[in-house]
Amino acid sequence: MPSEAAASDADPEATNDSALDVTSVPPTPASAPADQPAGVDAPSVDGPPEPEQPDPMAVMLVLDIAVELPTPHALVTLREVDAPNRLLAIPIGQPEGTALALAWRGVPTLRPVTHELFSDVLSRLGVTIDAVRLTGRHAGVVLGEIEISSPRGREVVSARPTDCLTLAIRQGVPAPILVDPRLFEVEGDVEPRGAVSF
Repeated sequence: MPSEAAASDADPEATNDSALDVTSVPPTPASAPADQPAGVDAPSVDGPPEPEQPDPMAVMLVLDIAVELPTPHALVTLREVDAPNRLLAIPIGQPEGTALALAWRGVPTLRPVTHELFSDVLSRLGVTIDAVRLTGRHAGVVLGEIEISSPRGREVVSARPTDCLTLAIRQGVPAPILVDPRLFEVEGDVEPRGAVSF
């Protein structure tokens, strides 16, 4: 913000130059343009400030999958890998919780369950899941997406968080789970930074 020039301390009744207090007038900087008033800062030539960058996504791991009676749904709890080790609890349906628990605990099944089958198909087609991202919240529902690599290139696919987590865990090398830090800080809706369909 431009600074104001200092006011003169000269005696208004003085009639000769020797009575003026010339020390109160700021000197003109040597680098100031000829038409720039003394004491006025030069405008910045750096341009507008850069927009604030969003906080990096938190890397998470699955801490627990449990049923909280008497509620009819399961609860998956994610824990942040690094300090401050924040927790994010997501309510999920019972069938989705069972599928995620089977994958997380490595429980063998007689026949491939849906996520196991889909994971096997992806693998045979040369598709890998590079990352799982939980990007927002809408009406209490957490929004997710998976980033995949295939012979066609890299793509981002919108998916339910439980499907994202189950498929990521089913891979030979589990994909990282990334969470938008606003999900820890905001109770209500969180608008995804990218384009995610509901």
